[in-house]
Amino acid sequence: MADISLLPKEYTIKSSPISPDANRLNIIASILLILTLAAWAGLYFNNGKLVGQINKVNNEIQSISLGGRDQEVAKINSLNQKLGSFKGILGSHIYSSNIFSDIEKLTLKNVYFDKFSLNTNKNELFLSGVAQSYASFAKQISAFKTKSDFIRDIEIQSTRISKEGVEFSFRILLIDGTLVKK
Repeated sequence: MADISLLPKEYTIKSSPISPDANRLNIIASILLILTLAAWAGLYFNNGKLVGQINKVNNEIQSISLGGRDQEVAKINSLNQKLGSFKGILGSHIYSSNIFSDIEKLTLKNVYFDKFSLNTNKNELFLSGVAQSYASFAKQISAFKTKSDFIRDIEIQSTRISKEGVEFSFRILLIDGTLVKK
């Protein structure tokens, strides 16, 4: 009996064999997948072997004796500790001389200082001196406030007129780190 179909011929599914190009592509993809898996497995197992070899070499290095050089190693370690202490001392050393050149640069020609006191714990500098006039004194204060990179604030302690000019004293609050070597 003949096959009878109620669907038109255009709608019937035709079974067609896979084209030769598609078949080759499937074979190539399968081979690449197998090669990739083989390479990954090789690297995975080789990694374990390398880790074992590294641990073995590290153990051998640790087990090597110093060959009677224990005293020399102790001296080197002691020297290393002393150097570390010395670096710490230098790192926190107060360099009060750093501030002299900065003050000298900012001091006006008609102003001189006769007393200097530095409190490193509070980062304070006390200066007293004589200015030719109140105008010179005001310009000096202004120079310290506007042109310095080490002064946080200035507090005038006293001023008075004398035969030499305007005698003054003030307290300068220094910016933290000014007295530490840069």
